[in-house]
Amino acid sequence: MKSFVKNILINFTTNTSGGGYYHAIKFVSAFESDPRKGVYFAFNEDHDIELSQARYIKTKSPARYFSARKELRKFVLENNITLVYTSAGPSYVKFHVPEIVGLSNAWLLKSNDILAWKIFSLSTYVRFMITVMYQRSMVNRNALRYVFQSDQSKRAFIEMFRLDVSKCHVIENAAPVVPKDGNLYRANRKVIIPGSYYPHKGIDEVSHWICEQYTELKSLGLSFYFTLPEKVFKNLSCADLDIVNNIGRYLPEDETGIIINYEIVMLPSYIETVSATALCCGLLGKKVVCRNTDFNRTLFGSSVYYFDSLINIKTEEFLKINSLARIQSYRLIDYEERYRLIFKFLDNVDS
Repeated sequence: MKSFVKNILINFTTNTSGGGYYHAIKFVSAFESDPRKGVYFAFNEDHDIELSQARYIKTKSPARYFSARKELRKFVLENNITLVYTSAGPSYVKFHVPEIVGLSNAWLLKSNDILAWKIFSLSTYVRFMITVMYQRSMVNRNALRYVFQSDQSKRAFIEMFRLDVSKCHVIENAAPVVPKDGNLYRANRKVIIPGSYYPHKGIDEVSHWICEQYTELKSLGLSFYFTLPEKVFKNLSCADLDIVNNIGRYLPEDETGIIINYEIVMLPSYIETVSATALCCGLLGKKVVCRNTDFNRTLFGSSVYYFDSLINIKTEEFLKINSLARIQSYRLIDYEERYRLIFKFLDNVDS
């Protein structure tokens, strides 16, 4: 078993949902296969994660509970921990030891404040911005190092928080595993809209667009598939249309096997730093219709169909999409390699 000369806390208490939670699960799985001495973990109490190879603590969300912050500081002290790595910052905790902070929450960037105004109701916007401003105030400006998932997000966060460039590093998000051979193309006119129901995901805009263009979409033989909880799906304006379906939520590890069965993938999200779903589409070589964002442009180049607003899409253009998505500029690594890169980085940091 490998060991560190310093005791390190891997802090996953703020990896509360979606890709963040999945990353915590995969990281722990890699750790169990390749454990290291001197490593401790912190999880949110809602995490269904157990460890046999290291000591760990489970707390309430430190974003909401001061008691959780106190528990984490106590755990660090009792175990002589000398370095904290927070996977999804901010940690909300003023540790008395150096902290390395991972930053990937795009809502922390002021450049997205106008977007929030556009997609939230007034009351929701006010509550949301209060939360965001609080999160911004909790970002550790004195962290030992900062870790980002792409050069693009690194530059944006440096500008936003005036971070020391020499302290900022990139460790890419893990790409999904896809089949290396066989026919990945599907000419079935099925369109999948993968994503959870959050305002920034653009699900409602897609739903309204399908209703408005129903006659033309049906005449083209197109059918649409959402990936939402059934009670959420039923509230969509297009839910009762005969060309609209719902396959329900799926686990991140099942995404490749699901997306492979559709000819076209719609990615209407207004905001992303690094999207595992987009990486999956590029690796599978799918026809992609996506929002014209900096992230998508950097990832896909000219290999996909972009839109600024669905209103501007002509329905017949769906069947004219000939190019297949290709990843242009992003280092592709798997979860095991990302695990090794993180520990190599932590091992080389002088705390």
